[in-house]
Amino acid sequence: MARSAKETRQYSAPLEYFSGKLRAVESAGLNVSLKSENPTESGVWFRIHHGMTAASYGERITVTLTRLPNGGTGAEIESECVMPTQMFDAGKNKSNVNVIFGYLEKDMPASFPAGGAFAPSRQMPPPQQTPPPQQTPPAGTAKPQPKFCIQCGKPLQPGAKFCIGCGRRISG
Repeated sequence: MARSAKETRQYSAPLEYFSGKLRAVESAGLNVSLKSENPTESGVWFRIHHGMTAASYGERITVTLTRLPNGGTGAEIESECVMPTQMFDAGKNKSNVNVIFGYLEKDMPASFPAGGAFAPSRQMPPPQQTPPPQQTPPAGTAKPQPKFCIQCGKPLQPGAKFCIGCGRRISG
């Protein structure tokens, strides 16, 4: 087994859905800790740490979320051994990648306003060379973008004071 594993998938769900879930990853019972959240020009990446186990000395997990032109999200997860001298991982890195994707996909709503039915894809499209032209909708017809709970990632109801998924108080 190699000392790292990486996989990429695409979703019709908006980037904010996955960001909210990753912010709550420590409370998901996966025995991982969120180390950092780093915004980029095209999305955000998260650094997650999985501690030592009988199978390894610990793994560094990087989750990169990219906003796709269709409003969906590209997700890339890489798990690598923390110790530079560790040559093999006993399958732990691939397992970490699968566990994090399973967590992101768990309880995902069947559809999202921005993208339709959930349909993961294993490969991301090549980046566009030129951005599509911006079209401005007629005044008064733009739909507000849905908001998602930062604790559990569930969609929030407009005007709600608490999340219907986990009960967390919604600020501002």
